[in-house]
Amino acid sequence: MPIANQLLVGLKTAEASTFVVRRDGREMTIRLTPVDRPAASSIPRELRDWGFMASNLTPFEARALGRAAGDGIRVVSVRPGGPIEQSRPPLQRDDIIVEVDGRRVGSVADLESRPAAAGKSSLLLTFERGRERRLTVVDVGGGRPADSPPAEARKAWIPIAVQVLTPPLAERLGLAGKTGVRVTQVLDAALPLQVGDIILAVDGQVVRASAPTDEEVFFAAIRRAAIGATAQLSVSRGGTAMTIPVTLGTAPALAREMKRYEDEDFGFRARDLADADRRDPRLEPNVAGVLVDGVTQGSWASLGRLAGGDVIEALDGRPLANVDDLAARFTAIKTARPSSVVLLVRRGVRTVFLDLQPAW
Repeated sequence: MPIANQLLVGLKTAEASTFVVRRDGREMTIRLTPVDRPAASSIPRELRDWGFMASNLTPFEARALGRAAGDGIRVVSVRPGGPIEQSRPPLQRDDIIVEVDGRRVGSVADLESRPAAAGKSSLLLTFERGRERRLTVVDVGGGRPADSPPAEARKAWIPIAVQVLTPPLAERLGLAGKTGVRVTQVLDAALPLQVGDIILAVDGQVVRASAPTDEEVFFAAIRRAAIGATAQLSVSRGGTAMTIPVTLGTAPALAREMKRYEDEDFGFRARDLADADRRDPRLEPNVAGVLVDGVTQGSWASLGRLAGGDVIEALDGRPLANVDDLAARFTAIKTARPSSVVLLVRRGVRTVFLDLQPAW
């Protein structure tokens, strides 16, 4: 095949060539006209008004998805708190947008020309997810600012992580026929639960979780209770059945509720650290700073190697407290216009210095 590929690549485009092929045992001659090879993958583009990165479908990508080239727009990533993320139901990575208000869209340029820029706020999007064809409503003009994400009503919560008690697991643990969840992590040392406890019921109601994806069944039962109430958990611990009372706390704010900052000049987005972020074993529990959740391709931040998931701990040698601190510091930077901005970034278990060099 490498030799054949070399011959094919050496052919001139727009000039017909003669091929001798064997088909069903018979030799035949055919003429083919080579064309320019299309790009293997498209370059994503950021649609700020919509709040997501989008790309056209190249022939190679379309073939991999079982679609035709130019048949819709691929969702590459979604900006937290943006119109696409706040649509109901929200779009997600690899969804294919095919229509806006009943009109077909085949490229990113088609979407950019839709009424969003003209002030029309509510749009009906048709998108395909796998073999499903779905609808959603997007408020392009009526979304909240990026730094003011919608707050959600606080619910009751138990600070633990769990896994579902699947039938094979239940049988091996001597609980054949039982359903529930197994505690895999206890986030509060004062909690009277232990890793390995199996929660079978909440206030006498069986936790009917048996499939690996049923973890939400347990947490939904907890959220129905009042904050501060005491839930009676039916637990199996080491084969012994017991009832453990647990006082329900308040669920911490979610990542999508964190205050955000977007810098169009440097080309990145960041947010305050959420409780779930601080549970990452690679971070110190009391780590300060902001979490980068998006970097625009080709921007000053991108050229300086800043990446999504980085935690910015210090800016020009001074520790960074939160998003408000970040916004104030970058406002001062844009006034002073320095030739270099140095970030101290935690990336996984490593810390690195990044030198952003703005081209004022």
